Amino acid sequence: MTPEVVVGVLLLALAASTLGGVLGFGTGAIMLPVMTLVLGVRVAVPVMALAMTMTNAGRAAFSWRDIDWKAFLALAGASIPASMIGATLFVNLDTRWLDVFIAATLLLLIPARRLSARAQYKTRLRDLPVVAGVSGFISGMGGVTGPLATPFLLSYGLVRSAFLGTDGLYSALTHATKAGVFAANGALASPVWEMGLALGGVMVLGAYVGRRIVDRLDAARYIAVVELFLGGFALYMLVRAVSAF
Repeated sequence: MTPEVVVGVLLLALAASTLGGVLGFGTGAIMLPVMTLVLGVRVAVPVMALAMTMTNAGRAAFSWRDIDWKAFLALAGASIPASMIGATLFVNLDTRWLDVFIAATLLLLIPARRLSARAQYKTRLRDLPVVAGVSGFISGMGGVTGPLATPFLLSYGLVRSAFLGTDGLYSALTHATKAGVFAANGALASPVWEMGLALGGVMVLGAYVGRRIVDRLDAARYIAVVELFLGGFALYMLVRAVSAF
């Protein structure tokens, strides 16, 4: 990457992680498509796994006192093994199919989030492992799962700092598991891990800034922007992947 591209990516990462620090999701939805364009999907996913481990750990640390530990255990217990399976499949799949998978995941996230929000379903503790297992597997495969899991966590009763802290901690462990699988398969060799650490450091700063302004952002407008971004890039990825066959 040229110096100009590096600066642009880091500034976007700061903005995306700030918004993610407010809403609890959106950082990966914005950064994964950008990093895929810049680096290609095979490099972008391991880089983002490392960076998202750091930023989610930061979110958890900034809201540590409000973590719901019962919910965390239910989420982490399913998400970690599911993400390990997904990450193992990732390192063995053809890149063209990875593009198709990520594009399809992004397109499905939009109606899934809207339908779950409209249904006003009350999530119970026993439902959380199912949510975490599905989102962990998709995450391991390189998908973006924050917008998919968020409605279920909110309907369980995790709001504001409790949501940010609980979701941040289990998400950090999920991404760390992915990073471990990638490292074991040689996908985190230099300079991938260096890029991940640099990106993660900026994103932790953004998570801190976002936590400071958590009560001041119009969430509905932001979600609409993220969904527009997701849909447009997913269609681009799908067309690109299909044309490569």
